[in-house]
Order: sequence, then structure tokens, then C-alpha cells
Amino acid sequence: GTILDHQLTVNAEQITETDRMGIPTGKFLSVEGTPYDFRTPTRIGDRQMNITGFTFGQRIEVPEGMVRQYDNNFCLTHTSGNGQKPAENGKGTALDFAPVATLHSPQSGRVMTVWNDQPGLQVYTGARTAIALESQKYPDAPNHAEFPSTRLNPGETYRHTCEYRFSVE
Repeated sequence: GTILDHQLTVNAEQITETDRMGIPTGKFLSVEGTPYDFRTPTRIGDRQMNITGFTFGQRIEVPEGMVRQYDNNFCLTHTSGNGQKPAENGKGTALDFAPVATLHSPQSGRVMTVWNDQPGLQVYTGARTAIALESQKYPDAPNHAEFPSTRLNPGETYRHTCEYRFSVE
């Protein structure tokens, strides 16, 4: 099957804008009112086209309010265990370890919840038969002063915690 019937929730109010080649521009875009708004559980197929019989190089018109596929960095909003948003993340400051995304298959009842301490989550749905939720810093951060820093100085330790928790509803 496909992932189009899966419901996705991502705690993000913005994504990082990319150019036609998928390279970040340094700008932030609000998800509100766009196909990238997954702040509440949303069926992926309500926002992503279901393309069948596609031939490489074929031009496909994307209807308003839809995307061909997802391959985007979502700028996460972390909330603590008590639901409170932590203090703003300064450059290089670790975020609270918190749930940032949920993927639910209504057909099977399976639920995957992503917890992390990072500012970004790459959502990728290239083939429509799978989805990747990748915990990360913002792509191309060294070239964008407005992104959280990825700099690691001598003597510092890099830590990145991500857990994928599974359950059934």
C-alpha cells in the first residue's frame, strides 16, 4: 500500500524554504494554511498527490493546496513533559527532549511517535510507499547565520538524542 492514508502530526509552525534544487535559502515559511501544516493529525493523502503511471521527466501539474512529495525540514516546536514550551533555543543550546511528531496508520492501528532534542525534522515521502522522519539540525546551517548553529568547538561533545516509540491504538 501507500502512506497516503496515514495521519501525520508535526509540532512545527515553520519550514525552511528551499530552492528548486532543494537547497535551503535561509528563509523560514509559515506552515499555516499550506500543505505543510501538520500541527494537528492530518491524512497525508489530503495534501500529497497520488501519482500513478508516472514516467521520468513527465511534467505533472500540482493542484493548489497539494504537493508532489515531501522533502522538507520542519522547524520544531518543543514542549516539555508538562506541555510548556521551553525557553527559546539559543545558538548551540540543546532543546528539551520531547515528542515532536506522530505517525498513525488507521488501517493497522500502529502509531510511531518521534522524540528528539534537535531543532529540525526532515519529512520525506518520495515513493509514497514509505515515509522518513529524520531528526536533525537544519540543513546547510553553516551557510545561514539565522539557523541554529551546528558548530562544534574543540573539547566539546556532540549529543543528539532521538527515539522512535511504537504503540497500537
